Amino acid sequence: MPWVSEKPPAIIEKSTRSVIPSYHLSPEPQLRIPKWNYSTIYQVAEESWLIQSIVRVITQEVVRPGWRREPRFRRKCEECGAEFQETVEECPICGGKTRPPSQAQARLFDRLIQHPNPDHSFGDLIRSIVYHDVIADDWYVSILPAKFKDKDGNVVIRPAEIRVEDPRYWRPIADEYGRLGIDEYYCPICYTPDEYYTKPGNCPKCGLPLERTAYVQIVNGEITARSSENWMIHGSTGRVLPELHGRPKIIAVWDLIHTIKVMDEYNLDAYSEGKLGGILNFPGYSQEQIKALQAEIQADIKRREVQDVRGLLRTKKTIRTLMLGSEQPIQFIRAMPPLEDMQSLDFYMVYIQAVCAVFGVQPLAISFATKSVKSSSVAPYIRLEVQNRTIKEIQRDKEEMFNNFLLPRFGITDWLFKFNPIEQKDELREAQIRQIDANTLVTLRNAGFDAKFNEYGKLVIPTEPTLSQEEMPAKKRPKGKTPQKPKVSSASERVIAGTTVERWPHGTRGAPE
Repeated sequence: MPWVSEKPPAIIEKSTRSVIPSYHLSPEPQLRIPKWNYSTIYQVAEESWLIQSIVRVITQEVVRPGWRREPRFRRKCEECGAEFQETVEECPICGGKTRPPSQAQARLFDRLIQHPNPDHSFGDLIRSIVYHDVIADDWYVSILPAKFKDKDGNVVIRPAEIRVEDPRYWRPIADEYGRLGIDEYYCPICYTPDEYYTKPGNCPKCGLPLERTAYVQIVNGEITARSSENWMIHGSTGRVLPELHGRPKIIAVWDLIHTIKVMDEYNLDAYSEGKLGGILNFPGYSQEQIKALQAEIQADIKRREVQDVRGLLRTKKTIRTLMLGSEQPIQFIRAMPPLEDMQSLDFYMVYIQAVCAVFGVQPLAISFATKSVKSSSVAPYIRLEVQNRTIKEIQRDKEEMFNNFLLPRFGITDWLFKFNPIEQKDELREAQIRQIDANTLVTLRNAGFDAKFNEYGKLVIPTEPTLSQEEMPAKKRPKGKTPQKPKVSSASERVIAGTTVERWPHGTRGAPE
């Protein structure tokens, strides 16, 4: 029978959790390095125009709706802590008094959102968090403490501001069970790299309690900063437990990104330095004669170079056609097939679509001007659109980490951080538009137009007014079926009614009247 009680008992001892398989051979607390090199991932992502386009559109769509403060509950019991979403003055569980959300916490929430730190806005923090999350699937937010004096005049340490950290340099320290922390204690106020203590207690400099190290910042192999579980938030949208790190999506499309880059470099070389497209073979000419001819052609090109209004040298197009005479036919050997034969543009489009699909982005209206296209007005362009479920997934991760870990560190437990709806509707504006459409509909119908609303609520207006049969000119009268004159059989002199199957005596009608 399952254990059921109104109040849970005190925990005496917890059972041991299972080990993380990837850490089984390296027990004891130590640095846990990600499987992938984050520095290389960031370098590839920052050099790829496609990844930067994806990151840009995801970041702007996640941040675009904005955010708000929302109450966690409507009333909360002061005795048992039960939360209610309806207005109740007395707790139905224990009979205690209830209270609304704290306005003091609301002011603290607003102050944190308006001024997260002296150097950056909260929007800068959110954009940076989303950037790290999309590229590395890991993001860190550190909470910086400061000294305060309480009502009694005692010096206490409290959170003062938040900052975004670079996941390329921060590493968690955990044992084989994934439990964070190592017996290296530091002072969160007067720490200097790399000063720590092997036993807990108070700092010998300032007297404040020491913190147990759970995260370290490593730059060039040296520890430059430390943090504990109380002063660091580590999030990830795609992390799969029990692993401590995320899963960068760029790894899944690593080859595709480099293939796109190589194709871009090929086009760059073709339009800047030129590629070997073919070989002209001159039978009967020695290599020295060919070199002399090539030097003469290059000298002629140099003489024909002119300077344009921008001060740049360019060559006249007339020298691009070279005509040579020869007693023997000249042989042309193609070095590589053209791009159309290799279907490079088709594969280029497929690679772009595959990369976008992994990141939850949909490429719209991708077109290329090729020889198979008859119209000359086709222009290549790419427009990316983020799927709503991708935006909600990224927003959900930030909301959970902020509401469950970040805000409680500041003592904010009555309010929630929420992103605004992705598509907000202005109900007043919609009502005004509907009223204008209704007035327009009445005016058009009074003028003789057969206007109406379609199934999507859009006003459909015909190009010409609807006239009656008497008002409509003869030439615009709709053609309809006119009654046919009865046909008389030349054999029986009877009226022909129906088809040959339906006529009497073989049909079902019987003999005609």
